Amino acid sequence: MLICLKTISRPGRCTSALKNRRLHSPPAHKRRCSALLHNYRATVTYDGTHYYGFQVQDTARTIQGELERSLTKILQTDREQLKLTGSGRTDAGVHATGQVINFFGTRSCSHQQLWHSLNRLLPPDIRVLDVQPADPAFNARFSAVSKEYHFQMCIGPLHDPFLRDYSQHMFAPLNLAAMRQAARCFVGSYDFTQFSNTYPHGLNPCKTLTRFDIDQVTPILLRFEVEGSGFLYKMVRHMVGALIAVGKGKMEEARIVELLELGSKEFPGEKYRGWTVAEAKGLFLHEVRYDI
Repeated sequence: MLICLKTISRPGRCTSALKNRRLHSPPAHKRRCSALLHNYRATVTYDGTHYYGFQVQDTARTIQGELERSLTKILQTDREQLKLTGSGRTDAGVHATGQVINFFGTRSCSHQQLWHSLNRLLPPDIRVLDVQPADPAFNARFSAVSKEYHFQMCIGPLHDPFLRDYSQHMFAPLNLAAMRQAARCFVGSYDFTQFSNTYPHGLNPCKTLTRFDIDQVTPILLRFEVEGSGFLYKMVRHMVGALIAVGKGKMEEARIVELLELGSKEFPGEKYRGWTVAEAKGLFLHEVRYDI
C-alpha cells in the first residue's frame, strides 16, 4: 500500500526553493538560434547496466552517445547542430523508464518516421517510446518542473536472479515502519548538501521533495518512490542509503533532521556519514513532468 506524504514544515527548511521550482532557462541567444531549427522531444527507456551513464564521453559507451550516433545518421547532421539534451544525467549503471530528451534537426521529419528509424538503429537495451514536435523554447532539462525516481530493493535471504541487475539485495531484516517514518523527514524544501556527493558551488542546493513513499510490491521487493523539483548528484542514492541505516537500527531519524538543518554550512567531504550509498543498479529515472 502506498503512503501519501504531505509537505512537512520544519525549522531550517529551505524557503528559497519554494519560490521557483523550475531550473533556470537557457540563455536567450541560444533559444533564438534553436528557433531556426526543428525541435523534437522524445521519451526514452533504457537498461543502464552496460553503459557509463547518460552523458556523452569520448572514451566510454553512453546512452547519449548511442542516441547521437543514430540521430546524426537519420537527420544527416552533426552533434553540434543536434544539440541533444537529456532531462537528467543518470550515472553509470542507472536505468530509466521515462528519460526525456530534445534535439534539433535542419529539416522536418514525421515523428512516426523518427520513432521507427531510431528503434531500428539503436541497440536493443535502448528504446524510444515516443517522438513528437516540440516548441522551439522547449528544453528537456531546463523546462522540467519535477522528476520522479524509483529505487528497487530485493529483500530476504536470496537475490532473485531476474532482479539481479535491477535491484539492490538486502539480506538483513529491515524495520519498514521506521524507514517510512524517516522518509517523511525528506518531504519539504531543504538544503540537501549532506545527502549528495559534491559541494554545489554555483548551484542551488535547495530542492523541494513532494513525496517519498516506500511500497512493498511483493514479499521480496521494495520500491522507494521519490518525487521533487530536482535532485543533487547521487542525492536519491544517499537518501535511500540513510533509510536503510535507519531500517537496520544503525541510525536514528533525528540524525536525518540534523543533517537537513546543517545543509551547506559544512562540506560533507568523503567521510563516512552513517550510511552506505545505495547501489546504482537499483535506481530508475521513472518520469519527468513539464507544463509546456
